[in-house]
Amino acid sequence: MGYELMVYNLDLQSRAERIAALEPAELRRRSVKAAQERDASELWAIVEAYLVTPGGRGSRVSRHTLANYQQGLTVLLKFCETSGMSLLRPRPTNRSTSSASWRPAAWLRSRCSRA
Repeated sequence: MGYELMVYNLDLQSRAERIAALEPAELRRRSVKAAQERDASELWAIVEAYLVTPGGRGSRVSRHTLANYQQGLTVLLKFCETSGMSLLRPRPTNRSTSSASWRPAAWLRSRCSRA
């Protein structure tokens, strides 16, 4: 293992352990606040900690896997922003929006067809 990869893994593990060490009530409070505010960096910290700490694999999650999850979170947050969907109550908050226009699969297809 090269020095750069070792430093990356140690940094990843330390970030994850800071989140994982939180009391359940505090983790829930921070998660709800991040979801309400659609705080991408805080939500990513929570997702990253979840991916890195379970199952004894430690920080041996590939960079590619982490990058894909981070991209997925970014897409989800963009979808929520454009559709008016809440992360805590996944239904449109804008009642004038038809239910078909806020379905994630349809939204993704429309975004991909523009490219």
